[in-house]
Amino acid sequence: SPVEEVTVASINPALLIWIVGLVILLAYYTVSWLRSHNQLKTGLPINDPIIDGWIKRLKLRRHIKVFVSDRITTPMTTGVLFPKIILPKHIVNCDEQALSYIVTHETTHIRQFDVLWKHFGLLVLCLHWFNPAVWILCALLNKDIEMACDEKVLTLLGKQNKANYAMALIQLVERNSKINVGYGFSKKPVKKRIRNIMHYK
Repeated sequence: SPVEEVTVASINPALLIWIVGLVILLAYYTVSWLRSHNQLKTGLPINDPIIDGWIKRLKLRRHIKVFVSDRITTPMTTGVLFPKIILPKHIVNCDEQALSYIVTHETTHIRQFDVLWKHFGLLVLCLHWFNPAVWILCALLNKDIEMACDEKVLTLLGKQNKANYAMALIQLVERNSKINVGYGFSKKPVKKRIRNIMHYK
């Protein structure tokens, strides 16, 4: 009808392009989240007194559940109010010291609400998808979150353990690349993280 033609014609083309980009990105991240959520649902809870002891020593107010999954290749955390740590199956069988570093790292992410910060970064990216600077800032945000987490872990472990912590990170990346090349950590960000760990004061 003439009214509909006028309404469509009156829409700013730039606004229409922004809406299309926003919808595409939101749909992409929603599908990715649902796919990851379905994979993580297959995880099995871990009842390990040693892991529970490490978590209790960190004195978090929120209760943390730990799961193991053979569908992922790198440790991860999910949830904000009811956080979970999901560990790859191969990590559970690694040495106790390396496992303690990994659990401490993931618990620190939970303590600092890093999952919430990452979701906030994705929301800003969806709203400002047309701005290349925002894509760069989101990449830098993720890098800074990991480096800040590393520094907090070192304050808990003590700087005398920074070499062992860096070695555990290297071993994790090497094992991850053997399982699934190109997935998870890339070499360049990890190299910067290790340099930051070794220069930590």
